[in-house]
Amino acid sequence: MRPKSLFAQMLTVLLPLSASSPAMAQQVIGAKSGVIHYVEGDVFAADQKIETKLGAKFNELKPDQVLRAEEGRAEILLNPGVTLRLSESSSVKMINNKLSDTRLELVSGSALVEVAEMSDGNALSLSYNSHTISFTKNALVRIDSDPAVVKVYQGEASVMHNGEMSVVKTGKSLSLDGNMQVARFDVKDTDAFYRWGNRRASYVSTANASTARSLLNSGRSMTSSGWYYNPYFGFATFIPMSGMAHSPWGCNNNYSFGFSFYGMGNLTPGCNYYSPSRVYRYYSSIANRNMPVQGVRTNNPGAGFGNAGPTYNSTLGYNVESRASMSSSPVSSPSISSAPVSSPSVGRGDAGGASSGGAVSHSGGSSGRR
Repeated sequence: MRPKSLFAQMLTVLLPLSASSPAMAQQVIGAKSGVIHYVEGDVFAADQKIETKLGAKFNELKPDQVLRAEEGRAEILLNPGVTLRLSESSSVKMINNKLSDTRLELVSGSALVEVAEMSDGNALSLSYNSHTISFTKNALVRIDSDPAVVKVYQGEASVMHNGEMSVVKTGKSLSLDGNMQVARFDVKDTDAFYRWGNRRASYVSTANASTARSLLNSGRSMTSSGWYYNPYFGFATFIPMSGMAHSPWGCNNNYSFGFSFYGMGNLTPGCNYYSPSRVYRYYSSIANRNMPVQGVRTNNPGAGFGNAGPTYNSTLGYNVESRASMSSSPVSSPSISSAPVSSPSVGRGDAGGASSGGAVSHSGGSSGRR
């Protein structure tokens, strides 16, 4: 028997996911921002260490609570389509967790804000040193405390200070020391934290296609965009209500796969976020037609970490618990108090690699540092 092609192997995983039950995709955010989606190493919320236990509930960052990453990193789900990632030796405080007015303060260190979509009626701002950075559209922005600066890698951000407003666009930085000095920077000049954020973003968006298809099959109607948990991948992904949302990270990375069909255009998990109706035509064509594939690009993020204390490896990152295989039986997702549907426990790991993974407060091997 002829061995299956890589494309055929992907279909054996993705298509069964698309036909799964309504329990396949559970919404993880209701009316509040601040779900702690993923951690590596030593991370604390309100001075309580975020544990990586199998079956643990989602942790939420509530108003006036501080999330502190020591020898570790963290990923927080904010408004639908918006993610904040926190570097080691960094901390952020939640001021207001309402979707209509989500506000945080960078206390110290570095944070990356990814905005794939900002829905009407939602608002987000991050403050530091009497400066307020707000986001209204697709953007990838980094805020650092030392030196105090905001950098826009993609899109734009508005910075308010002492009644003065500056709009910072792609390739520009603005000092947060009170001078509001604008300068150019090379968006290709990155570091380990940026590259980690890139990988995390690719894993999260890779889970989008099968999640969107599952929502379509469930018959559930969507009234707004949202974060939905995918137990096969082990974490949540963003689902826009209609059309497609572009990842501000773009597709020029090695951490996603894509394939295209003659006459059909491209489906590129790891690069974009598709709505249930948008992804339907790709899945139905794959299932019902024998169409030639133009190309496939993949990567294997690698195996999980061991269980020792938090030590740093420049290739693997902070070691954390190993995780279950993607071939494990489907389980329900963890619960949070603000979710409109209940969501129990799940296995762990990042998607796209040898292991599948944990969502909120679960660490994982496939996002090792480089």
